[in-house]
This record gives sequence, structure tokens and C-alpha cells, in this order.
Amino acid sequence: MDLLIIREFKETEWLLYKKLRLESLMDSPDAFGSTYDNEIKKNDLEWKDCLIERITSKMSFPLIAEYDNKPAGLAWFNIEKENYEKSVLYQMWINPNFRNRGIAFKMLKEYKDWSIKLGAKYLYLNVTTNNSSASNLYSSFGFVFIGSPSIFKLGDNLKTQSMILELD
Repeated sequence: MDLLIIREFKETEWLLYKKLRLESLMDSPDAFGSTYDNEIKKNDLEWKDCLIERITSKMSFPLIAEYDNKPAGLAWFNIEKENYEKSVLYQMWINPNFRNRGIAFKMLKEYKDWSIKLGAKYLYLNVTTNNSSASNLYSSFGFVFIGSPSIFKLGDNLKTQSMILELD
């Protein structure tokens, strides 16, 4: 029997977070605002401090998915400091070996539940327009497109599209 666990990262798991984050940037370079080349330059203290800062903040929700006791993906959500009604998905990635098993959908459910507990009124994200798998996932969860696509990274033709999900 397969076992899926979705939980918050622990402060001591910064090396695991670093590993998964770098894997995500290598696997899906167009899906994130940062790049592998930028992130690999961080020293270990920066990785550790980044994770600890977000774990101790009540406004951030860093998750890890484990499938059969193996790291299968990560996600990071934040409540906006300027607008507590807005909860933002900043990163989500599932290892290709674990895709199509419902992991991302379950992570979105955790995100929604967490956001509701903190009083958010809507969930917000940006998805690259060339990532139909992610767009389809978000649409199936209830997100809808808003606005027009915009340039993702300067000097690149890639665009992102905003999506929103109003909470009950």
C-alpha cells in the first residue's frame, strides 16, 4: 500500500529543502522566478536561515510531500503582509517519479485549509502559460484565470498567467 504524507518542513530539514528546491529548478527551470544558477550560489547558512525564518513565521507554510517515506515534492505558501486576505502559492513542485498520484492536489487542499484558518479570502498564483499540466491542475481545483498573461522574465518570451480561487 502506498503511503502519502504531507507535512510542514522541520527546521532541521534545511538540507532536504535545499536538495528538493535545486532539483525543482533543474527539472522545471521555466516554472520558477529564480534559477538553479542563482540558488546554487547560496551558502548553507542562507538555506538554513531561509527555511527557519519561514517556518517560524505564522504567515508562511512550507510543505514537503513524502511518498512511501521518500521525498516526493515541496510547496511554499504565504499570506501577503500587505493584504491578509490574499494567500499566495509561491512554489510547488512534484518529483517526476511521483507525478499523477494526486500529490499536488492534496498539497493544494492543505494550502486552502491553512489559508482559511488564517482568514484569507482568496488564493492566488501565477503559472507559466506553457505549463498546461499545472494550469489544468489548478483549474480542476477551482482556480480561474484573471487578467492577461505577462512577461515572466526579462529577455525571455515566456509568459505567466495569474489565477485566483475565492474562498467560501
